[in-house]
Amino acid sequence: MYCMSTDISRMELAVSVDLPDCYRSAASPDALAALQHFQEVTTHGLGGPNFRAAMLMIGDRTAYCSPYLRHVILAVSYAHQSFLLGEREKDLKAVGLKLATTSHWQRGLQLFGRALSERDETATSGRVHYDSLVATTFLTTMMTFCQHAQPADVTQTKDSDVFTRILDFMTTVGGFPAVRSAFGEPVESSAWTPVLDSTDDKTGGIDAVEDRTERSVVIETYLHRFESSQSETDSLLLTIGRSLAPLLQLQISAIHMPILFAFAGRTWSAFQTLLRQQDDRALLLFSCWLGLLRRTGRWWVMMGATIQLDDINEHLAKSTDQTILSLLGSM
Repeated sequence: MYCMSTDISRMELAVSVDLPDCYRSAASPDALAALQHFQEVTTHGLGGPNFRAAMLMIGDRTAYCSPYLRHVILAVSYAHQSFLLGEREKDLKAVGLKLATTSHWQRGLQLFGRALSERDETATSGRVHYDSLVATTFLTTMMTFCQHAQPADVTQTKDSDVFTRILDFMTTVGGFPAVRSAFGEPVESSAWTPVLDSTDDKTGGIDAVEDRTERSVVIETYLHRFESSQSETDSLLLTIGRSLAPLLQLQISAIHMPILFAFAGRTWSAFQTLLRQQDDRALLLFSCWLGLLRRTGRWWVMMGATIQLDDINEHLAKSTDQTILSLLGSM
């Protein structure tokens, strides 16, 4: 496992001899070094072993030649290097890394949006392009966590703002259904097949879970009150809760990342409806998912999830619903 205390000097990497020719010809020496940092260092902290293998395989298959993926990869690499610098905010190198992150992030999003909207069959067909789309969607989600690593603006003082911030925070979760809707099921020999298969997305559940935990029992007990309800809101809460309960029985680690994001993809439509209604119960269930995600220990998750959880807990602590307060205390 990649150690977060890795010496900063490891960021000064030589240019790899294995980079795709199309990338080498289009990139500056700084960008080439950033790409190698991504391959050799950053990929260790993105997800589980399957995820890293897929990212490295995409490099071998020259998917880095996709401009939008290239820019997003560079943004993630620079963001990771900035994270490793820690608190040296005024350091000249830190400023340069943040500027590079912002520049590549904005350009990557622009090109990615264009690729999704144009639907050029010649440009969007084949394994390489599909792998690039999925990789970019994953990395965009990660960057969203990094971008939300700062506390809410001091001018945002109303409790209702927490719902707006969470909705904005998780907008990219809808990217995976969008990719599937636009470009269909994974193409043959996709590098992402092992990762997508590990989500158990076809059944909407988990094949094997571990011992029931106190938290899972608490949630299951809470959900019983909604089973006989005819309310659409209660039905949505029950849908979310039934998908969440098995996850609470797992001893979470990085290998569970695909399952956690599959849950988010399946339930995000329900979450959107409830969060727009400013439903504190949905916010509580969402915080359970964020808490599980934070337990994976990934650097980019820790950056964003911790701030969002603090935001949610501060809001829920003011609730007048004693059940919510009791559940919040048991989490």
